[in-house]
Amino acid sequence: LFASRVQILKSSGLNALSDNEQKQLASMLNRLERVAAYADSKGVKLLVDAEQTYMQPAIDHLTLQLMQRYNQHSPVVFNTYQCYLVDSFKRVVADIDRAQRQGFVFAAKMVRGAYMVQERRLARLRGYPDPIHLNIQATHDNYNAVIEMVLRYKAAPATHETGTLQR
Repeated sequence: LFASRVQILKSSGLNALSDNEQKQLASMLNRLERVAAYADSKGVKLLVDAEQTYMQPAIDHLTLQLMQRYNQHSPVVFNTYQCYLVDSFKRVVADIDRAQRQGFVFAAKMVRGAYMVQERRLARLRGYPDPIHLNIQATHDNYNAVIEMVLRYKAAPATHETGTLQR
């Protein structure tokens, strides 16, 4: 799945990554592919965790690529959405739309979030808007809206908060 993309990067003449970084990238992509293939072969789910906002676009991209390959008939690969982030609802809508256009099963794990203090501090230091909802109630409201959106589109939801899906 990812091998051809690493080859394109190497042959493009772009020096964005050193040789060592290219090897690390290829190794990481190979491991991701092997883990997803193994999960699929064993009939288990692969839930990819969320991280800080500065890493999340890359994680989302790779996870959606794995979904496109392994979620053709049923959910195998799940992406995690941190609902304390202001943009999480829009990201879920965009990713559901992508899954529908490209013909794969969208699968998501929703959490409220874990990096609030760090994210707010980084936004202050770098001078960009706070990516976190203003208060816990706004986070709860967004979390519930995201869950409802995923269920409405008959996507595969997951959460570690069992009461949420039972409502």
